Amino acid sequence: MLYAHWEGFIKDASHAYMKHVTAQRLKVGDICLALRAVAVRGHVMANGSAKKSSAHARLLAALMSQQAEVFDRYPYACIDTESNLSSKVFREIIDTLGLRFLTAYELLSHRLDANLVNERNNIAHGRLSDPDFGETNQLVDEIWKKMNSFKHQLEDSAQRRLYLA
Repeated sequence: MLYAHWEGFIKDASHAYMKHVTAQRLKVGDICLALRAVAVRGHVMANGSAKKSSAHARLLAALMSQQAEVFDRYPYACIDTESNLSSKVFREIIDTLGLRFLTAYELLSHRLDANLVNERNNIAHGRLSDPDFGETNQLVDEIWKKMNSFKHQLEDSAQRRLYLA
């Protein structure tokens, strides 16, 4: 249950932030590098592994011309929890949003993976789990605090317009 709240909140809050940034109707060249990467992801994926200089030139031309376009991305396509919101996936979401991975998140990483994600996976795959309720209560408090930290980080970024270049 705790895992479902963790994944759902991070996903929904991230989508709301991306909707907010998209609603600003900013040019791709005016947003932070992380969000520019989101804007040009399709071009990079389509041409990034090409070995010919002509393909690279087309890729660069597309990337440069896109800088003047309005950032308009479907938020649900930008954020992927991979149905397994581990610390590694959470870090990728933070990076995608152009945010800083806080020390508080780093301190939670091991417990998140070992206690929350691993237990969720055990239950999801039909393995018997005998939770330590003292540990579980501590983890609930920690996850709740991290969700609040993430919420405040998103609010701060939106208010201070940290999504700008």
